[in-house]
Amino acid sequence: MDILKICGFAIIAISLIMVVKETNKSFALYLTIITSVILMLYIISNMQNIFEMLKELTSNNNIQLKYLSLILKIAGISYLVEFAKNICYDSGETAIGTKIELARKSNNSNIVSAYFNRSFRASIKFGISW
Repeated sequence: MDILKICGFAIIAISLIMVVKETNKSFALYLTIITSVILMLYIISNMQNIFEMLKELTSNNNIQLKYLSLILKIAGISYLVEFAKNICYDSGETAIGTKIELARKSNNSNIVSAYFNRSFRASIKFGISW
């Protein structure tokens, strides 16, 4: 029933924001950001179950933790950037939101290339040819 709590909170917050926006647009933006942060924190706190399941999967199936770490880093960065980008879009700053999205793509590419570089060097060290 967590989804009902999230939706109920969001509907109430949107209603309040719409009323406030008519008189004070900057305060409405602050309410939007605060609402978004509260929702994001609630969602993150509920993700603990997912992390526990992934840890169990890796330990039971002999999957190295570095693979899981790579996936979680990229997913975490993507969620965070999506959150920041949407706040920029909500405030009318689409150009900044677009630059944040570009930074995410660059950052994820750097993470993957660094991982690939380490894996490639390790394979050469052990005599594995590509």
